Amino acid sequence: MKKKLEYIWAYYKWYFIIPIIVLFFAFSIISSFIENNKPKDISIAFVNANEHLIEQVENIFDGKDIVIYKDFFQSENQSLDTDSVANIQKFSALLTNGGFDVAFSSDYSVEMFEKNDAYANLEEFLPDELYKAVSNDLFFCENSKGENIPVGIVIEQNQILTVSNYAKNTEYIIYLIENLKER
Repeated sequence: MKKKLEYIWAYYKWYFIIPIIVLFFAFSIISSFIENNKPKDISIAFVNANEHLIEQVENIFDGKDIVIYKDFFQSENQSLDTDSVANIQKFSALLTNGGFDVAFSSDYSVEMFEKNDAYANLEEFLPDELYKAVSNDLFFCENSKGENIPVGIVIEQNQILTVSNYAKNTEYIIYLIENLKER
């Protein structure tokens, strides 16, 4: 019996090993695909990330399934070095494809993309009561039609956020992407 097993192993081992390897890789790919495509509670992008603000936002959503993109950077003078261009393209692709729901960035970064109607008009999106509560803290941009619309909330000015320590000493604007309306 031992000789027979040695014979089978010597001549047929690859017929056993290769299907096991293929099954292992197939299982890995399928489980990875399923895990990465589970719906998230919220996805948030930070441009020129402030680690304190990111930490505070993570604490707000503690226990929720969130995705945080924090590696984006943009300079006010819009330099054209390869890193800056690649970074802007990556952010733009995520923005236009609905890769995130909410973003935090500075005013020049927000203005860069609103000409393409990238952000939700907060007057249409927010409930009336909430819109009135944040009306003094709104950030306006010109859209593709030349209209000046409210697209974000200046965090530094908003008493609700700064009193609760979520945005002390920041110059960020929080805004929602236009594709969020469809979800």
